Amino acid sequence: MTDIADIDWDISTGQIAYPDALLRMEARQAAIRDADARELIWLLEHPPLYTGGTSADPAELLSQQFPVYDTGRGGRYTYHGPGQRVGYVMLDLARRGKDVRCYVHALEGWVIAALAQFGVDARRAEGRIGIWCDNRMGQEAKIGAIGVRVRKWVTAHGFAVNVAPDLTHFGGIVPCGIAEFPVTSLADLGISASLADFDRALKQAAPDFLSALAKGGELEMRANLSENDLVRMSGGLPADVTPVGMSKAFKGEIWQISPVIDPQTRQGTVRIALSYSPELRPGGFASATIVSGKMEAPLLPESAVQSDQKGNYVFVVGPDNKV
Repeated sequence: MTDIADIDWDISTGQIAYPDALLRMEARQAAIRDADARELIWLLEHPPLYTGGTSADPAELLSQQFPVYDTGRGGRYTYHGPGQRVGYVMLDLARRGKDVRCYVHALEGWVIAALAQFGVDARRAEGRIGIWCDNRMGQEAKIGAIGVRVRKWVTAHGFAVNVAPDLTHFGGIVPCGIAEFPVTSLADLGISASLADFDRALKQAAPDFLSALAKGGELEMRANLSENDLVRMSGGLPADVTPVGMSKAFKGEIWQISPVIDPQTRQGTVRIALSYSPELRPGGFASATIVSGKMEAPLLPESAVQSDQKGNYVFVVGPDNKV
């Protein structure tokens, strides 16, 4: 289940028309669901075009210089064109864990890991879809888009990463509905790389992507914090997670901070995600340390929230907090 050899890996040459790609993708998705075909990772390139997801706002389509296609994936408008690597990922989550959030998180992590091989410090950004990094002027910019659709637990669509596209083509839309941030690419960052180079990076990082989906893909810790403490935290902060009785720390990160505060306790929930490892026991006790200032909070029935002498956040989470 974590071996890339178990999945068909197809790299198309030339530019594939979007309607043709959609027909092939939907047919393969149905065939996988009916157990008539193997899972597929399809890497391709489109001619210049715009696609609108299920949340697309017509006001964000600023120009129709290229064909515009409606699509069933999530998200808003995005651009596809030469120099951009599009990855359509068709996996059976009924076999790999019925967790769409875990799948999207792992897909983002796969793209981030591939970009890291070119020295790009890519990341997720709280409240914003896609893959982000700093451009050469130090501005946060979008380098990759994520949009998926799942039918009967089989995935479709996937990601698009800017290797060396014409970035002016993004001017015809508000990319993914986010107007205040620019877009960038490997070429824009001064990195010389071909689509084939990026394909090799994706294949090298693919086993870890599949491992993240194995056995539920990711584990989760939850802790209740006061309203005052929540405002000092942000999604994406790294967390060192140490199971009780072990000295080894596992890398995780804050993936969600509750937007809802309990009106009586004035508390909300912070959630920490970490990749599955055979050494981790779901439901066991663990502590998570996040370096982000000093905090004091009460001991809760299922969670202890403390701060150590260095001012780090420490969560001790009990078995009732498992996902």
